[in-house]
Amino acid sequence: MPKEIYVFSDVELGGGTVTDDFSSDGLLVDVLNLINKSKGEVDLIFNGDSFDFLKCPIVRKKFTFYLEHITVNVALEKLGYIYKSHESVFNTWKEFLKEKKHRLIFIHGNHDYELLFPEIQEKMKSILESENIVFQENYFENGVYTEHGHQRDVYFSYDVKKLFREYQGKKELNIPALFSGFSFFFMDSKEQHPFLERIEDRRNLFAVAPAFSANMVYLLLKYYIYHLIFAIYTYIARGYAKNYFKIIWVSLVNLFKRSYDVNAKVLFKSVKLLPKSAKLVIFGHAHEKINEIQTSTNKRVLILDTWREEYSFSDNLKFLVPKTKRYVKIVVEDPLKVTLYDLSEKGGKILFEKVLEDEFKYSKKVFDSRNSMDMKDYEIDETNFTIN
Repeated sequence: MPKEIYVFSDVELGGGTVTDDFSSDGLLVDVLNLINKSKGEVDLIFNGDSFDFLKCPIVRKKFTFYLEHITVNVALEKLGYIYKSHESVFNTWKEFLKEKKHRLIFIHGNHDYELLFPEIQEKMKSILESENIVFQENYFENGVYTEHGHQRDVYFSYDVKKLFREYQGKKELNIPALFSGFSFFFMDSKEQHPFLERIEDRRNLFAVAPAFSANMVYLLLKYYIYHLIFAIYTYIARGYAKNYFKIIWVSLVNLFKRSYDVNAKVLFKSVKLLPKSAKLVIFGHAHEKINEIQTSTNKRVLILDTWREEYSFSDNLKFLVPKTKRYVKIVVEDPLKVTLYDLSEKGGKILFEKVLEDEFKYSKKVFDSRNSMDMKDYEIDETNFTIN
């Protein structure tokens, strides 16, 4: 029986608050249960941002706090929230690991740097009752290469030799993304607009929701000014002075272009830097769906998009349609057999006007359905190809 590799990306299991964007527990559990039936050798890879520590707050008496200094205790508390909110997913991982030939691999992303803490890794092994769990920066076996891709993004680049630092006698993460101003300037807006933030078509969103647009422009300007004036000391103190100047330049260019999201072109440019023997390259991070052969390297490149709840406009901006969820299966033979699965929610249209009236109502409605909706509520499209 040939080895199988499954890859998911950007699942973003959150802490159960209004900023938790994952509501497809039932679907993911159904998919994982199908994978669990395999008795052969299986590598199950979650390719970064499996957990949304970044948008998971610390909760004190119903007040939420987004902390700049991430210690082991803070990370463990957040993991506790995530586990409690998505326990069915953890239980399905536990079932997967009962088969000795099954291996669960977590690649860290920019939303779950906390996976770098050895204590978090041990806690995950304890929760899932298995040692057959791997935590790493990338995966490269049998011609298949995966990484999250945030390493190629100036806002989230980091030095593998500077992952931690001592601060006031405690070890904390030393990652630029965690102190770049994101929590200070954008999480308040996320809590105020939990549903609008999930709409991927920002240009049209800004056109039909001018109040949200004005608020975002204000926050962006405040964010960039913060970096230009106040953040330099923090970056120098953490040993990331070069990153600071790169971020300033890229921020100004993006502000001029009115382009604020990660562009898949950045990931494509990095393919030439990867191992020559890699036949299939898989990224996440960009929240796009791409399946192309890069002619300069002759490598098949996949970007798997996200499993968090994201929406696009339809019917002349009258409705919102949920994004499809994607994952990939690779059968390790010669040639590699690859199947892309795209899962689209049946129906699922939401009247945009109603969302504008009460975002919290619709956010709660979607989140509360997370365990009741499963594979029967989705249409499944398969794309098959081989790689020599």
